[in-house]
Amino acid sequence: MHARAEKIAVSSGAELGDLYSSYSGVFQITSPTGDEEYSWGGSFNLTSREKKARVTVHAEFKIE
Repeated sequence: MHARAEKIAVSSGAELGDLYSSYSGVFQITSPTGDEEYSWGGSFNLTSREKKARVTVHAEFKIE
């Protein structure tokens, strides 16, 4: 996430500053095969012991 933000900042002629804030969003916990649908409110697989997790994270950085 930091590397992507840094590339965006540099391409616009700025420097990436400190992390200002961050929070987690939707959790998608699905089977490892990935054959389940993602949902807006999140998915929680309760049938399999093996899991694949995907978490949406929102991060804001200061620009210098």
